Amino acid sequence: MMKSKGFSLAETLVALLLVMLSSSIVVAGIPLARRAFKKVVDSANAEVLLSTTMVVLRDELGMSEILSISSGGDAITYRSDEGEWMIKNDAAAGLVKDVDGTLWGTDGSASQAGVPLVSDGISTQQGMIVKLSGCKYDGTKKILEMKLEVCRSGGSGKALTKQEPYKIRILNVNS
Repeated sequence: MMKSKGFSLAETLVALLLVMLSSSIVVAGIPLARRAFKKVVDSANAEVLLSTTMVVLRDELGMSEILSISSGGDAITYRSDEGEWMIKNDAAAGLVKDVDGTLWGTDGSASQAGVPLVSDGISTQQGMIVKLSGCKYDGTKKILEMKLEVCRSGGSGKALTKQEPYKIRILNVNS
């Protein structure tokens, strides 16, 4: 009897079937992995944007005099060395800084739209904005407490970050 070398047709077909099954499982998992990666990146970008906004707000409001807070808690009017300002929500730009609906530029010219409080690549590229969803001021303790959230531009959809209160101690003696 002759000794045969190699694989039989059945063995080759079984091996081919196993390779096809394992490759189909890998191919089916790629979109799932891509979505998971995008979710993690969006979450990280949202946290960076929120952190940056908190720093800007602390710098902007820390030495200011709080004049008023809107009844809905979504706008803060304050006085700084530069004059009276308002920080409020804008559906397209998130938090904006303006004066009574008109922003006065450093050159004395007026524009109708507020300037985004935080303007960075993350918010523009990823379509993310920061919204002020609640605010209250304790004048005796001089603490401004705000609830901020990062969401998609237009303000629709689920927030990308948790809504935790952020507190700023107002250091201005006139407040």
